[in-house]
Amino acid sequence: MAITPVVKSSFRKQSYFNYEPLDQLHDSFRIIKLLPGPLSAPIECILTNERISSMEYKYDAVSYTWGKPATPRWIRLNQVPYMVQPNLLEAFRGIRSESEELLVWADVICINQTDITERNHQVGLMGNIHSKAKRVRMWLGPAADDSDFVLDYIQREVNNFRREKVGEKTDPVSDKEKEAFIKAFSVFHRRPYWDRAWIKHEVSLANDLVVHCGTKAADGLRLLVLAVWHHQMDGGFSDQLPNIDLHRINRVDHGREEPFELVFQRFWRSSCTDPRDRIFSILSLAADTQGIEHRPADYSLDLPALFFAIIAPVEPRDLLSFTTTLHEALGVHRSQLVEYWEKVGAPDGHRLRTTTTKAMKNAAVAYVCSLKAIKKKFESMTSRDWLTQLKPQEREIMINNITEEDSDSSDGQSTKHLVRSWLELEVEMKDPILV
Repeated sequence: MAITPVVKSSFRKQSYFNYEPLDQLHDSFRIIKLLPGPLSAPIECILTNERISSMEYKYDAVSYTWGKPATPRWIRLNQVPYMVQPNLLEAFRGIRSESEELLVWADVICINQTDITERNHQVGLMGNIHSKAKRVRMWLGPAADDSDFVLDYIQREVNNFRREKVGEKTDPVSDKEKEAFIKAFSVFHRRPYWDRAWIKHEVSLANDLVVHCGTKAADGLRLLVLAVWHHQMDGGFSDQLPNIDLHRINRVDHGREEPFELVFQRFWRSSCTDPRDRIFSILSLAADTQGIEHRPADYSLDLPALFFAIIAPVEPRDLLSFTTTLHEALGVHRSQLVEYWEKVGAPDGHRLRTTTTKAMKNAAVAYVCSLKAIKKKFESMTSRDWLTQLKPQEREIMINNITEEDSDSSDGQSTKHLVRSWLELEVEMKDPILV
């Protein structure tokens, strides 16, 4: 458990930290100088404005979970008080050296979170920030559930591999130790960290990885390799780690850039507080691929606008299948999407907070017209023909609009409930072209 420093009253009375604006015309960002100190010492940092191009491979990026809102803790930033969440405080304690300064990048401090314009600019630079870092340090939280054993085992594997390459004697692990590792790793593997939206971005672009947990550290790349191996041996493991490693292998080892649709299908279930992060983190991985044009993150977009901003350049091969998954990832209802479409098509569309492009308008029309086509197809059917005549994604759209109570109904009532839910959907959408 992290030790909270005693904060003297005089500390609270000092002036608070103010951000110096970044030059958003260039690759400007901020770097933290984490000052050395023992584990129990207060955290002291110096924050400076820099250019990514002048700091290549001179800093480490910190990857961590923000965690649930909790009582903030104080650190000292540029000699004045600065509040952070407990998880970041623990991360700094876990990675800090007792004797040397450490240059690091951590999003919540290095980006002025209250400035949306700056936030958009910095999220657009995330790919460069992580790919130009010397390494990414992954903070998984305090030690628990034999995590010390897991990291010691991983580092032992790394050391054995290095010794074997130079012909030195190795320290082989026993079958009993392997069994213990599999058991402990299955718990370690389920920490909330691995479900984060941005972890895919941070790990996939890293030049080197170090995983920290409690006071232990180990080779992060070896951890990914072991995760894939154990996933093949034990289907009980989550797909998150193997998927991350697969994307990294394709990008780094084979030079294969993957289209947005493929990356999206692999990672859209990621956890995040803001559903827009679920999309922006994937965009950063696919920005240079054939699937989508490069577009910076824009947190001023509301969810319906972001929905159509994505499907416009992607031009998915199967519009209905892709959009069904996309609106689930964003947590946006179809009625909201149609309401947005009505605004786009109306003379007063300028009232939207974002500029509506022709491609977005066309995508909106195509989407709503697709719903209309399903409705016509459904109306031409009798009895339970929909089971065989509707395509899987068309049935999915129908099923997604059944109420929770209806979903438990007997098979004999399925058609009745689907018809009713479709009629309710039509009323909810209030779209003139569906009439």
